Amino acid sequence: MASRLPEQAIDVWNKMIENGIKPTIKTWTAMIDGCGKARDTEGMEQIWVRMLNSGVQPDVYAWSARVSGMMRAGRLRQGFAVLDEMAKIWTLAHKRAQSAAKKRKTKVDTAELPAKPNTVVLNGAITALASRPPRRNENFLGPVLEWAKSLSIQPDIITYNSLISLSLRSGNTEEAMNLLQRMERVNVQPDVATFSIILNSIFRSGAPTKLSQEEQHEKVMAVLGNLETHGIEVTGHIFGTLIDGLLKRHDNEVAARAVLAHMVAKGLQVPPHIYTSLMTHYFERHDLAAVDALWAQIEASGTVLDIVFFDRMIEQYARIHDVDRMMVFLKRMSNRGLAPGWPALQDVVVKLAEIGDWERFDQIVNDVEQGVGVARKGMRVSPDNVIHQFWKAVARKRALKPKPEPYQEIFPHAQQEKL
Repeated sequence: MASRLPEQAIDVWNKMIENGIKPTIKTWTAMIDGCGKARDTEGMEQIWVRMLNSGVQPDVYAWSARVSGMMRAGRLRQGFAVLDEMAKIWTLAHKRAQSAAKKRKTKVDTAELPAKPNTVVLNGAITALASRPPRRNENFLGPVLEWAKSLSIQPDIITYNSLISLSLRSGNTEEAMNLLQRMERVNVQPDVATFSIILNSIFRSGAPTKLSQEEQHEKVMAVLGNLETHGIEVTGHIFGTLIDGLLKRHDNEVAARAVLAHMVAKGLQVPPHIYTSLMTHYFERHDLAAVDALWAQIEASGTVLDIVFFDRMIEQYARIHDVDRMMVFLKRMSNRGLAPGWPALQDVVVKLAEIGDWERFDQIVNDVEQGVGVARKGMRVSPDNVIHQFWKAVARKRALKPKPEPYQEIFPHAQQEKL
């Protein structure tokens, strides 16, 4: 066992052996996979030898874990050698079985053969290559695909997604489009992951070619069209990825609004995080008219908003010193039975103190202390340092609160008049 394996795993392994528990192929595969993910190829090979010596024969998942581990660790030649080793073992065993079956005039019993190379093993290699910088894979991607072709292994959706990802990351858009066309020819249907990969390539920072806002709009709508053409359900995650990318990476509000309009036209429920992204964008651009218009649209749609949305609205209004609207959204949040986050509430008490609204300042602090009012549903579970920051802010502002003047200073003649 390699010294770099986690001590806890070694302890579990030793206790299994002590208790007479015989490791299964799944157990061996888990250990091989663990070493591979830790890039401990030496330990991985030691486990492989131990497995063979124990009489357990590897299945396709064990082979896949071994190939993937080698390639993820950058030992590409050794990884390809493992593919070649598996193919040779199976081919030789199959030929012998065919020869014996021919003599006996029976069929080959495939259950008695070693694991046959298949798509699982191919994907182990391809996904490992896809996780590495594209330029380091140029000399090995072709041979891996040729290896699969020589064994009549057909790529599946996982294979194609990995290949498309590799092509786009290396800037080869044409190859990615060719792969999509090939998928269509061989009747492999793209899935949500396929289009997520394409979307990420559109919005990846530092892309070789920067699209104009109009081109971004066209490309995004084309992706949506492809999704619908292939009968793939467009999830809130996909729409969120689109809108987030258009706003945060390309400042393309027009295209983002077009995506939102597309959702509404399809009668789809808009997830709260999409509205949060749009609101954040408008506040950053100081476009308060757009904020008001979007809020009116949200109210008309009856969308159920989440705590993140309200927290951001409170924080953004605090940032632009609009205390009245800040408090309106705090009240709206409370009316919906949602508890504000500590950072949002910290912004509230700080702003109230800054404008000298000590009555509402004290009310908010009392609500939190007593678990009433805005805190009647209980404050949100947060790290201790976040909670401490709130109370530190309260203490700092309280120290600035004007103290009541003494009775004599307010009514200097009161005692004389009484006499």
